[in-house]
Amino acid sequence: MVPMSYRDEYMSALRALSHNDNPTPLWRVIDRAQRWAALMTWTGHDRVLELMRATNALTPPESARELNLHLLDPD
Repeated sequence: MVPMSYRDEYMSALRALSHNDNPTPLWRVIDRAQRWAALMTWTGHDRVLELMRATNALTPPESARELNLHLLDPD
């Protein structure tokens, strides 16, 4: 799962792989997304939505850039 706010980083990493044959950015992005997903609590619809909002996961990429928001680890 790639959080919405992290989409630009993911797409950039895919471009680095396909255009420059450089897998390192993709490894980093996938590692970060996996860490975030592993720390999430995935039980209870309301709790999941609360955590996704609190970690900026649901922020559209354009807004994340504009507001300088980053994907945060869940508490």
